[in-house]
Amino acid sequence: MSPEIEEFRLRLIAHAKIVVPRAAKVESEASTNTSLVQPFLTARGYDIGNPEEMFPEHHADFSDKYQNKVDYAILHNGVPVF
Repeated sequence: MSPEIEEFRLRLIAHAKIVVPRAAKVESEASTNTSLVQPFLTARGYDIGNPEEMFPEHHADFSDKYQNKVDYAILHNGVPVF
């Protein structure tokens, strides 16, 4: 296993050890975001405070009839890729 993969694996294990006990106490969308989602994105290496990398409440309109937003869009060169 490459050192990068091993380091990533260890980060995810450390993240799981923190958030699994928290999950039972999370009772709202806002607390899910701050207690579980944002730490996961940070553990994945994303800078959640960088608007060039993460865009919260991004429009995800798939038709004129339905106007939707996703909680986060991950951007690459200003274009949402995930």
